[in-house]
Amino acid sequence: MGGLMWQQDWFESCLLRVTNTSWIREQVALRTPQGLFNLSPYSETTTKTISEEYTKHSEYSLQVMGGSYSTNISQWREWMPTVKQKPHAISYDLLPIYRLLPANSDRRRSLEQATLHFRTQADLNERTYIAKIATMPKPPRPGCKKPISKRSLKLF
Repeated sequence: MGGLMWQQDWFESCLLRVTNTSWIREQVALRTPQGLFNLSPYSETTTKTISEEYTKHSEYSLQVMGGSYSTNISQWREWMPTVKQKPHAISYDLLPIYRLLPANSDRRRSLEQATLHFRTQADLNERTYIAKIATMPKPPRPGCKKPISKRSLKLF
């Protein structure tokens, strides 16, 4: 039980050819609600804005669970204390890798189809292997009734 704030940024790979990774990290940080991951009691103000180029070639998602859902994300300091009064069950799931890509993109659909093909082939191979093992003859029963004795090792 608790609260969760989930932020995702997707950007097109063309930005890596035009810019560098530190610039992209800076743009992602600008989208993070101000002071969210800063535990310092001092507040910072910035005049920097997200680049139009980055906005054009990226997608952004921010979800809030627990507490007061009606709180505007820019007022996250007011949201955090409401989690104690209205906690939400938080669960974590293992999701397919294609879910990391933006919805309704060709790459996501292609990776989803490839994942389905891979899982189908793995299931088919597993069933074939199990069927092959099931048709193998059982090993013969041991002929001796006497338990096998352990040999001792003599050192010279």
